[in-house]
Amino acid sequence: MDDEDPEIEYDDPEVYSDQEGDTINAGGGEKYVILASDFLDKEREKKIDEFIQISNLPKSQAELVLMNNNWNIDILMNDWYDKMQKIKENSGITQTKESAQNLKEYLKTNKIIKDICPICEIDIDPGDGLSLGCGHEFCSECFKEHLKEKMNDQLTLLATRCPMKNCNFQVPSEIFKKLFKDDKKELSIYNKCLMRNFTESNADIKLCPNPKCENIIKLPGHGMVDINCPCGTSFCFKCLKDSHRPCDCFMMEIWEKKANSDAENTKWLLINTKQCPNCKKYIEKNQGCNHMTCRREAGGCGYEFCWICLGEWAPHGTSWYECKRVNKKDLEKKNEKIDNMKKELEKYSKSYESFKDEENAIKFATKLDEKIDLYKKVLTEKKNQKELDILFLDDAVKTVVECHRLLKNTYVFGYYMKIIKNNSLYEHHQEMLRREADLLHEKLEMRYLTDILTIDEQTKFDKEFKAYKERVISLTSTTKKFKDNILEDIEKHPEYIDYNALKNAN
Repeated sequence: MDDEDPEIEYDDPEVYSDQEGDTINAGGGEKYVILASDFLDKEREKKIDEFIQISNLPKSQAELVLMNNNWNIDILMNDWYDKMQKIKENSGITQTKESAQNLKEYLKTNKIIKDICPICEIDIDPGDGLSLGCGHEFCSECFKEHLKEKMNDQLTLLATRCPMKNCNFQVPSEIFKKLFKDDKKELSIYNKCLMRNFTESNADIKLCPNPKCENIIKLPGHGMVDINCPCGTSFCFKCLKDSHRPCDCFMMEIWEKKANSDAENTKWLLINTKQCPNCKKYIEKNQGCNHMTCRREAGGCGYEFCWICLGEWAPHGTSWYECKRVNKKDLEKKNEKIDNMKKELEKYSKSYESFKDEENAIKFATKLDEKIDLYKKVLTEKKNQKELDILFLDDAVKTVVECHRLLKNTYVFGYYMKIIKNNSLYEHHQEMLRREADLLHEKLEMRYLTDILTIDEQTKFDKEFKAYKERVISLTSTTKKFKDNILEDIEKHPEYIDYNALKNAN
């Protein structure tokens, strides 16, 4: 949906070699690869080796320079000889003038004794000391504790400096890996930060946003494509947020801002209430004449005023339903504006309510996975069913989740859709998909399977289970067709959304 994203062809056989990982068709011609776990390590090593040939730096320093310069060797090649000193300083492999001066001032009043750890002030055992190129030596235990503290902030973890106060030297990966080789949790956190640092410089490669997952996805063209990671996470490759097809990233961004702001509450107050001219308390008028009283029993001040002009009521006399103190044309314009605001608010409220309903439906559908797994175990262990013959249950659950996710996003898309002649067709597809998804969801509820599993006689069980299986497979197929129909309808009608108007939406 993003007009700025060019169409990309993904037919290069070298990009999707079996050596990298499994190729997955995302639909619409797009393909992505779930990369082998060691792929990024190999790519990083290639880049480091390449830069070592240019810079003649030790490996640990070459890696730090690349990490701090977006792994862009082309730019580094152009700048290396002219700006070498500045690059080294910014990469934490030499001291800046400022850090050197600060260190000098610090060491005037803080005496550092050789072979004694500056942190714990205990003798450093031979072979146990750790220091960077700066020469500040610490015992391995204190150095490790220093790094552990930095683990709490993964955004700055890779920029961790030497434990010595004011020192500019950055801790290389080899130190982290050495100290945490026996600590899987900490090492995993650090390795993921390393991979994220590398992937952020390569728009075609992303890490799965699930913090518990270490899968790597490669998508040439890095467009707005729904990724279904093997860990079960569905996300948009472009923005790394939950899958939001048929909406584009920009549409979801303004929807989230709208949903998280107080603007709609303010709009409701403007439409349905007015402030007492005396005490400023909000008052709602739901019926009756224009004579308003800010009631004391409701926390008001007792002031009486006209709903239309907000003036004191006494001069209005018996003009209960008409205010002669305002211009009729101005009042008509104001009322028209309020009516338009009211329609807009009703439209948003309806869309938001449906959006939240589908969000809850996704949660219920996701829970089906655990329940279905229990019944699959009974089917294989006690009812003589082969695992291959009950895979239809997994496919059905996956379809229900995908459809509720799509439906959730269609309410956002529908809200921003232009009022056009064909939008009734869109709403028809939307309603049919919702109906079929609910039917399939209902069929997967436990009461159906429970009733069948209580049948002891094998022949009768086989007959009932076969009928159930055929029904679920048929419903799954039909639901998928309605899912494809609504997406096809949107793709055939790019005029559904006025993107110029969308840019001004709040």
